[in-house]
Amino acid sequence: MSLGPSATRDTSGLNDLDPAGRSPFELGDWRVEPDRLRLLRGDESRKLEPMAMRLLLFLAERPAEVISRAEVLQQVWEGRAVVDETLSRAVSLVRQALGDNAQNPTYIETIPKRGYRLIASVRPDPAESTPGVETSVSNEVAKRKPSAVMSTWGILLALVILLALLMLWQVGPSDEQTVGDRVSPATATGEASQRPGIAVLPFKNLSPDLENAYLADGLTEQIIHQLAEVSGLRVVSRTSSMSFRDSAALAPDIARTLRVDYLLEGTVLVVDQRVRISARLIRPETDDHLLSRTYDRSLSEILDLQREVAKDVAEHTRTQLSPREAIRLAREQPVSSDAYRAYLQGRQLVEQRRELD
Repeated sequence: MSLGPSATRDTSGLNDLDPAGRSPFELGDWRVEPDRLRLLRGDESRKLEPMAMRLLLFLAERPAEVISRAEVLQQVWEGRAVVDETLSRAVSLVRQALGDNAQNPTYIETIPKRGYRLIASVRPDPAESTPGVETSVSNEVAKRKPSAVMSTWGILLALVILLALLMLWQVGPSDEQTVGDRVSPATATGEASQRPGIAVLPFKNLSPDLENAYLADGLTEQIIHQLAEVSGLRVVSRTSSMSFRDSAALAPDIARTLRVDYLLEGTVLVVDQRVRISARLIRPETDDHLLSRTYDRSLSEILDLQREVAKDVAEHTRTQLSPREAIRLAREQPVSSDAYRAYLQGRQLVEQRRELD
């Protein structure tokens, strides 16, 4: 199946996902016009954002194949530092435009803990294709009915997040509340490869209370978020980093796999209302420990602690901070420890729900 300008286009290369100049094709009962960023079905016409169309093109190049979230982020966003919610939002936009249902899909199926699969038939545009050229994907996916369990998940998730938002109301707007692509000017001009790359590996939980494990994951994600805001760094997505949880791979092998120059690893210990983070910044190529420091704060100062870790990492990678970035990372912002716990629990439920969607 070819989705390019001509029927002889080589589809083995997946880096050219620019909708401009791409030929129309049929997807299920929709006609997809990439260059116009629109979907047509009878009298219906629906628009897609450019990145959502790139995602649809990528999935359409490999119908029926399960593609991991990490690979989608790498190929569609070309290694740019984006948060996982960006991919989830793009998938949601495509599903919404197609009129698809995540619980009972006919176009895009979520494979829990693995990735996504395009399950609708993909066909060349009849006006441009030759007879007999067709790629079909079976639509015989089990017609799963929404269960009461999923409804319970949704109610519980909504209650926890509502509680967290109400408790965090006193904090006011912050950079942590911004979701979407975080692309630096260097990336936009094709200079992303000149920035040093870093992966934040999952921090290990040392807390005596195993229920605090969600705090370690939450801190890992928030530190990734803080570093992704530094324009001079190229930060690997949470999905790619988390794939190395409990991995026995050596640091140089992890760095080669993720194509990064630095690895940040550490531990988290929470006792009562205090949190202690031990962070180590490693240059795998030489096995140098550029940073090895312990941070001890109260949970009410957790946001300051995350910014301090990000600031130290940027300095030890010799990354130049802009004045705005320096101010943001130095800003003090106390937060209710109960609200922060509720927020991280809510985020954990979001991730668990996403794996089921």
